[in-house]
Amino acid sequence: MHLLLSRPCAGFATEPQIEVAIGQLTANGACDGKPTYDAVIKHSANAMVVIPPRAAAMERPDTDPSSQRDRHVATINTGGRMK
Repeated sequence: MHLLLSRPCAGFATEPQIEVAIGQLTANGACDGKPTYDAVIKHSANAMVVIPPRAAAMERPDTDPSSQRDRHVATINTGGRMK
């Protein structure tokens, strides 16, 4: 299942129970943050989270080096943002 969030993410973790596995969650940069990633991965450990990090985003020292968000930040730092 691919979820596309088109509204604010603040309440994503409290959404009604989604009964099928999430394959991918796509959302805007307003959703960038640990709570959104944690909620998705808690629900579906293998889910791909596609959220563009904010312009000033930095890799977080308190996360697993393989975290999806930090890989996105590193990719942007290396190759820049799409224009």
